Amino acid sequence: MRARLLTILCAGTLFSAYGTAQALDAGKIALNTPAQGGTALFEVLIGAEATTSGTVTVTDTGGTGLSNITFISAPAGWTCVGATCTTSTPFVGLITPPFGYVTATVSPTAPLSITNTVTASGGGLTTGTFTTSPITVTPEPYLTITKTQTNPVYKGNPLPVATGQSLTYKLDVDNIGAAPTTGTVTVVDTLASDMVIGKVTTGGGFWSCSNTVNVVTCTTTNAIPGATMNPGEAPNITVTAAVLGTDGSDTAVVTYTGVSGTQSSTATVTSEVVGTTSVQFISNQTQVDVDGEAYPSGITIQENTLLNHSIYAYPNCKITSVTGFTVIETRPATTLPPWTEVTGQITASPVVVTCL
Repeated sequence: MRARLLTILCAGTLFSAYGTAQALDAGKIALNTPAQGGTALFEVLIGAEATTSGTVTVTDTGGTGLSNITFISAPAGWTCVGATCTTSTPFVGLITPPFGYVTATVSPTAPLSITNTVTASGGGLTTGTFTTSPITVTPEPYLTITKTQTNPVYKGNPLPVATGQSLTYKLDVDNIGAAPTTGTVTVVDTLASDMVIGKVTTGGGFWSCSNTVNVVTCTTTNAIPGATMNPGEAPNITVTAAVLGTDGSDTAVVTYTGVSGTQSSTATVTSEVVGTTSVQFISNQTQVDVDGEAYPSGITIQENTLLNHSIYAYPNCKITSVTGFTVIETRPATTLPPWTEVTGQITASPVVVTCL
């Protein structure tokens, strides 16, 4: 078979590709310089060295850092779904005007140089494939937010909270894009209507925060650095609030306007809220210490039986047994009593601490 030269003049650029006789030819041109987190636009060129027979399929196979690839136009007689177009109508030569246009979402963490590939196959001809020259991607910040319950916790895991107790959350804003932020970053943290904010803490004056009863708003014009090996980080924001009802939900949103437009990221934490139960604590010592608070032996207090509690008695107690209580940890860490302190869950009232 003899080689043929397919020459296409498109968008002011002379594009040439050598095809093989009885082959489909594919070409592609980038029409913009996309930003991280933005949209790339491509022009697709398709031709046939001989008349096609049967179904021809044109597929944009994308490239690293590209997703949501979609043909937004194609010639009459072609059916397009997402990144694929097909036709059974015979054709020969270059399809003019240009076959169609494709958009693709550029990942916030896309490399700063990308390529994109289109393939034409079927029609009784040899498959044609074309990959663009490297396309420059403009670095852009891209922010994410995470929210974590930091109190109460047990071994790093969030614990239920009783109505009337406080919850503490930590908000972390990270920049996973390659460029630092250059404008205003805003964080809005909306707590459930059952919660009342008591304290908002920020790191080193990086954020400027204010709050109403259950909404915290923080802004900064300080640059959040771009990602290198790890995401760029802003100092965290800590929010402490009292739970007055049964709803412990909390949603935080970070927003930022950059080259690619306004972006936002959302994080939601729903803490388990449970009621309290009257529990009596008895010891053969003078006092019982429950979670760091000293009470006279025999006192009845409101406690959450789903939480882990720390108990010891004094003035001189070596605990030999605890009833109404499942021991999870001891201090010192021994299997058998006596112990100085026990940690675990309340199973019944009264909780009786017996000491040597």
